[in-house]
Amino acid sequence: MADQKLSQLTNIMSLADTNEFYVTDPDSKAVDYSVLRDAIRNDTGEGSKLGLGVGRWNAFTFYIARIGATTDFRHYFRNTVTELGSLPFAGAINGASTSVTTTPSGNDSTTAFAAGAKISSASTNRILLNTASMVEANNASIAAIATMQTNTTDTDVRCVLARRNVDVNGTTRYWLTLEFYDAATHAAFNIDTTNFDTAEQVAVQVVGFLPDYS
Repeated sequence: MADQKLSQLTNIMSLADTNEFYVTDPDSKAVDYSVLRDAIRNDTGEGSKLGLGVGRWNAFTFYIARIGATTDFRHYFRNTVTELGSLPFAGAINGASTSVTTTPSGNDSTTAFAAGAKISSASTNRILLNTASMVEANNASIAAIATMQTNTTDTDVRCVLARRNVDVNGTTRYWLTLEFYDAATHAAFNIDTTNFDTAEQVAVQVVGFLPDYS
């Protein structure tokens, strides 16, 4: 770029990948817009999704329903952004699937996750999600929110995101959890046949920044 006064520069209304920004620290340097843009997106060092610290953008909906007159529950995930079959924004959940899967509910310490989730045997109002450990280095503040999207039960239900230190099938860590409560009484709303009649379901939308599974 030829030497110019700042007053001589022309304002632009849109950016192209090859547009350059100039900085001095103290040596003059130039950076293409495309490089700066990708560096912001890739704050966690990989992928093309917006990052924040050690977290990456997640946006998904978790569905769980009682199947028929049985005691079984089944769950699946959907992409909140487009409701399509793929899950490009659920990188925090190991094994998350759009396929309907029977939700495990056995003893936490001896029962594995299935398709990214299980009902906690210790507190059945909690859905444990198969995530990285939600410790200080991995976004302990949980920079995400959960909102009820669907509720066909007879109770007004609320859901909150939390982290719980639980032994799941031999692995103990702070798992991300979905916790359900009665909106009126604030009592735990358990995922069981007392609260869910045949085919009743709840769905929770989760959006925010969560660490990739590891």
